Amino acid sequence: MKKWKLAAVWLLILCLLAGCSGAAAGVPDGTPIGTGPLAELRNAPLLDEKSRKTAPPSQPTEDGENCLIVRTENDPGDFDPFSPSGPTGSALSALTGVTLLGNARGGETVTMGKSGQSVAYGDREYRYMGIADLRRSGKTFTITLNEDVYFSDGVNLTADDVIFSMYVLADPAYRGTCEFAGLPIRGLKEYRADLQPKWQRILGAMAAGKDPAAEGCGITAAEAESFREAFRSAGQDFVRPIISSCTENFGEQYSEYVLGVSPEELKSDPGLQVAFAEYFWGYASGRNDGGLWEESGGSLYDLTEEYPTEEGFWDLIVRRHGYDVSDSGINYEKMGDEDFYDLLQRRMEESCPSLFEATGRKTGSRSISGIRKTGLYSLQITMTQDVGADIAKLNIPVCPLHWYGDASAYDYRADSFGFPKGDLSGVRRGGRGLLGAGPYQMLKEGEGTVLLGANSLYVGGPAATANLLLSDHATAWDLRLTEKAEEAKSSLPIETDRYTGLAFHTDRVKIGNDSLSDASCAFRRAIADAAAAFMADETDGLWARIVPPLAEAGFTVDGSGVTAYPDGAPEELTIRVHGEGEPEEALRKAAAWLKERGLPITVEEMSSAAFVRNYALEGSSDMWIMQADDPWRSGAADLFTSQGPGNVFRLASEKLDGLLAEAASEAEPEEGYRRYEDAEEELRRLCVFIPLRRESWSLGVSDRVDTASLPADMTEHYGWFSQAHLLRMK
Repeated sequence: MKKWKLAAVWLLILCLLAGCSGAAAGVPDGTPIGTGPLAELRNAPLLDEKSRKTAPPSQPTEDGENCLIVRTENDPGDFDPFSPSGPTGSALSALTGVTLLGNARGGETVTMGKSGQSVAYGDREYRYMGIADLRRSGKTFTITLNEDVYFSDGVNLTADDVIFSMYVLADPAYRGTCEFAGLPIRGLKEYRADLQPKWQRILGAMAAGKDPAAEGCGITAAEAESFREAFRSAGQDFVRPIISSCTENFGEQYSEYVLGVSPEELKSDPGLQVAFAEYFWGYASGRNDGGLWEESGGSLYDLTEEYPTEEGFWDLIVRRHGYDVSDSGINYEKMGDEDFYDLLQRRMEESCPSLFEATGRKTGSRSISGIRKTGLYSLQITMTQDVGADIAKLNIPVCPLHWYGDASAYDYRADSFGFPKGDLSGVRRGGRGLLGAGPYQMLKEGEGTVLLGANSLYVGGPAATANLLLSDHATAWDLRLTEKAEEAKSSLPIETDRYTGLAFHTDRVKIGNDSLSDASCAFRRAIADAAAAFMADETDGLWARIVPPLAEAGFTVDGSGVTAYPDGAPEELTIRVHGEGEPEEALRKAAAWLKERGLPITVEEMSSAAFVRNYALEGSSDMWIMQADDPWRSGAADLFTSQGPGNVFRLASEKLDGLLAEAASEAEPEEGYRRYEDAEEELRRLCVFIPLRRESWSLGVSDRVDTASLPADMTEHYGWFSQAHLLRMK
């Protein structure tokens, strides 16, 4: 019997090699390609196949009479097609390129763009089209591409372009905003494990007190020194906003108390300003008994001839946090607009770009086993676990291999993907224009301006407007994305997933010892209901509306206020706010109203939003105003799970942890979104973050734009650029 089985196997192999298989004779319609035993061998001809389809290159011209001007908030020429970030990046990505999947207005992932997919938003359904269909079978996703998509130079888009783009985004040297490498694709960790960007290895060696150049990973002494200098320079840039903020916000009131000098002396002396900031940031204890200024590290200064320095202040921060550049490490001290990592990255780009190259022993796998090409226009992605709504990370930009990579270095079966693993230096634009399959293509760029022309090969049809000019300094413009509606004569709202609301420290705002008890939740809900009522200007009958939750919390009330507290109720609570916006004003009014009715709530005005944030991070605030990005879906795990890095609420709910875990691991994205709604319901019961306002941007529109050609119900996921080929002038 064993000999018979062995002979049968050999017969099967011989048939395959002799051309007797289904692959040689042609795969019947409906037969899954690239599945089953010996699939790679059976489908070898398919893996080598190249597209014979081409189209005449699109050749748009400049048309000054049919051109709209788009004002951007940053230099559009800095755009990287592999890392579209911010409003400008999102716009240019949609204008010049295509993504594998797509976004619906509510942020849902469009998985059936090739066939067309309808998704509800509000009380309407919208239909979305794209370049691919995604079908799931267990943990394997099959991607089928539209065969008639062309880049603007006439080259047909195929699975090789998708695979090239995936390997760029999965490479250890990739440093952009796409989260593709966060997917649990089989073999992805093994592919990335052996290599790390040089700067990360240097940082790790510095933290361990080792010489980075002696670790044997291809790092030179010059690169190590360049990183140290970039780290020092970025650190000094990082502390300057702290120093200036402390001087501006506390100088008038505290300069005499802290330093024994007048506010004018403080403002005129940089050394005194550093000392002043060290004191408020907890890095100096002040003057000792001998009159000398004493830092937390023990250094002493007389503040007449010897002063602390910016570099010394930075060294104290590094000494406290080590080389942890995360939000819970060095970036915890942030006062300026930029994260420390952003500052560090810019310094490295200026001084030593080779620090971004990945290096290591190169003993890991040569390819990602979970990414399999199955045909000229198809591929399969196999996960190690269900991904649910995280399938959005598969919505990647699809960039042309022949333009951004080295087509001669691409050989799928030889594990060569168009560039050397760990080195993306050749993948960058290098001064060349953008090339993609989007509705527009680049004609010119320079000095903060990009001129785009309509791509006649766009799969959605030629654009109605011949040219778009994007500029970060145009004084006259037709479209502008801004947070200030008054800057435009007319504007349209664009909803975001950023919410401003009232946050609670659950272990400080509670009744008794159980922060998750019905009484504790009801107490927080009463406060939140008052804040929401003042935000909506619906205060008639408010006391009657919050009496039930107060009674559930154990308070004794009458027709006008609280007459007795339950055991374990806090004696005093404070809401920390900064700013003069509507949510801040609503919280001030709500706190005053609640205090008049016997609840111990006051408002503490902070001098900056950074102070509000930092006090919340260290856990010393009862309540505070905060913004949360996308709190009900992908951001929920970080914000609300017990071990979430953003859980400033000190929330520890096993039930909520379970609901969020179920939502994240749900196989079907649509079901995952529904389960996030279950988690949202539980979050509202726990009352730890209550949105007061959903933030929105405004799209400024000039009189030259036909507003009927703009998408209805625009959001940050689906903006004016999402249907750019339909945009037209009056």
